Amino acid sequence: MTTMTAFDAKCAFGKFLDKAQREPVTITQNGHNIGVMFAMQDLEVLARAFLSAQMLDRVREGRITISEALLREAELTPRKAQDKTDHRGAPTEIDPVRLAARRSVV
Repeated sequence: MTTMTAFDAKCAFGKFLDKAQREPVTITQNGHNIGVMFAMQDLEVLARAFLSAQMLDRVREGRITISEALLREAELTPRKAQDKTDHRGAPTEIDPVRLAARRSVV
């Protein structure tokens, strides 16, 4: 499996996509694994290996995507927008309410 930093993947997105078509690419940020890019062909192989017959039928009928089916089958939920934290758990966005509270303190 190939590894790329998030910065390299962003700066050379075409190269990143080409690599992902040949093999899964792990994305790192600050030395931590944060994601992986699979080719759709790889995802389809995983789906056939791990999805229940009922979930595969739903995918074939177009009622659900392969990605959604795998997440549901594994009982994972999509990440919520408000859960934006870095690898240490620190918030990556400033909460406007907390910011306003800090500004009002004299």
